[in-house]
Amino acid sequence: MGLEWRRELSMFEIARGWFRRSVFKTIRFLKHPRKLRQSPARRWFARHFLDKRVWKPTQHTLSGGMAVGMFITLQLLPIQTPAAMILAAIFRVNIPIAIALCWVSNPVTVPFMAWLEYAIGKWVLAL
Repeated sequence: MGLEWRRELSMFEIARGWFRRSVFKTIRFLKHPRKLRQSPARRWFARHFLDKRVWKPTQHTLSGGMAVGMFITLQLLPIQTPAAMILAAIFRVNIPIAIALCWVSNPVTVPFMAWLEYAIGKWVLAL
């Protein structure tokens, strides 16, 4: 009788439950004070990425996240998302907004963005 209820769940529901449990275990592991004292990298990660303020859209974090995302849009495609995450964490602004706005340069807008990057670079080098 213990496993009969599992047969009624879909594979998606089982996978979703497993994923949520593993994410919560990982966060609990990362936030444990003993683990945080062991490594400076973990301390930095917890202080910047696990802070609830950078995930909630307030006026300050939303505007800062938009600024970081639009600044990172001018970078090359492979480094946009990691750079947006790191800069948003450093400045303690909204991380999801920064990531979403860094993808403004989708394949349709890339030619215009490439021309704009070239023009800005040419202007900066002419100074």
